[in-house]
Amino acid sequence: MPKPSIRAIQRLYAMSGNRCAFSGCTAPIIEDSPGMAGINMGEICHIRASKAGGERYDPDQTDVERHGYENLILLCRRHHKLIDSDTIEFSVAKLLAMKQEHEQLAGRPERTADRFSAKRLLDAMDRITIPDNKGTVVIVGAGSNVSIRQPRSRVTMAPLAGTIGADRDMVRYTKYLAKQYNEFASWAPHRTENFRPAVIYANIAKEFGSKLELIPEDRFDGVCAYLQQRITRTRLGRMRNAEGHRCYASFDEFLDKGKQHH
Repeated sequence: MPKPSIRAIQRLYAMSGNRCAFSGCTAPIIEDSPGMAGINMGEICHIRASKAGGERYDPDQTDVERHGYENLILLCRRHHKLIDSDTIEFSVAKLLAMKQEHEQLAGRPERTADRFSAKRLLDAMDRITIPDNKGTVVIVGAGSNVSIRQPRSRVTMAPLAGTIGADRDMVRYTKYLAKQYNEFASWAPHRTENFRPAVIYANIAKEFGSKLELIPEDRFDGVCAYLQQRITRTRLGRMRNAEGHRCYASFDEFLDKGKQHH
């Protein structure tokens, strides 16, 4: 199902100033108070509904327009529910005017860190996907365990928001570094024991306290530095450094290379 792009939400977040766009509301979209910073408190709202039957749906819109920046507004959960409960009071025209007024007052230039906030908001739109499930899914309270009983069908859970696993590019790059390490570490002309590629993931879990995909995204740079250091400390890594050759691509180079292949 189509949904907003991360680029659109990144811009929307910057222009929201991290505040609910409802007139007079100052609730944060991503909590920024001490002790609670980083918790997602807001929601991505469609001014004209994303699908038929929804509030203020416009059949003449294309999917691109429905999920585009101009048709989106960031609100706290309370005001999202409010605007969808009274579509006469909160018409398309009123919401567009509200969005414009808020962005003029609170909008700011985009920052690199806005991408992570945008990812959190997008992840919250589709946290758990259950295609044709005939089993039972029980979720008990925030911070509690998730109990899944699923006898017939497959249950797919999206990675937890705010983790490396929730960011496709972070996952791809860290796994690229892990693969690079395994290739370098397994290179040994006189190796006698079998090399075990999975060990590097166990080492990451030991170093950072959890599986790679569950490590908080704000530790991404630390994970990369750890893997890069492991690569350069291998025998092959030391040899390549001595010869002036690089051992791995940077994150930006890795992403640029990926774009060239699409």
